[in-house]
Amino acid sequence: MTALDLLIRGGFVMWVLLALSVVSLALILYKLVQFRLARLGTSKVLDNLEQRLRSEDPHRLQQQLADARSPLAHLAARAITLCEEGSLSEEAIKAELERSAAEEVRRLDLHLKTLANLAHIAPLLGLLGTVTGMIGAFHSLEAAGMKVNPSLLAGGIWEALLTTAFGLSIAIPTMAAYAFLDGKVDDAVAKMHDAAARVLVHYARRAAADFPQKLSAVAAKMSVYAN
Repeated sequence: MTALDLLIRGGFVMWVLLALSVVSLALILYKLVQFRLARLGTSKVLDNLEQRLRSEDPHRLQQQLADARSPLAHLAARAITLCEEGSLSEEAIKAELERSAAEEVRRLDLHLKTLANLAHIAPLLGLLGTVTGMIGAFHSLEAAGMKVNPSLLAGGIWEALLTTAFGLSIAIPTMAAYAFLDGKVDDAVAKMHDAAARVLVHYARRAAADFPQKLSAVAAKMSVYAN
């Protein structure tokens, strides 16, 4: 018996499940490619970020990070821009970085909820197909009256169970893929917060190091005015 025969025997619900499986596979492949291009599996941005902050021109570094595909790099670039501008308070900078991080996460989360919904809907549709198939099988038994053939009931039952099996075969890998992809997003969120924190700490240390020099300059000016 071919796969096409099974689809035909399973009825209309089997074709709906087939469509769901195609959509699910397409979404999984789309998200895998998206995450691959975004380089979520690498931490290169974090590995040398502090060293680059100390050694490279901040404007050049900011441009390089902004041009990268990684959301970690984008958030680090935004943090550098805000700190270099110096027009916002520390709390305002943190709020702006939270907003920027939320935008990056929204892009990563795109279609993930749809994938989770497909994983929940598929077994329910399979169960619906089984229930309707069982109704049809018992209706056939009733119509047969005294001429009941056990093979008639057995055939109706196994055909009805096809939809449940197909629904589960879609739901299990789809849910596994969702869990994997959702974990990647959670990991990216943690790394984005880490990248932003490293930039803020770098500029806080630089401001602390510059403070004595600024204080000395102010004291020198005051002494000149006093004289």
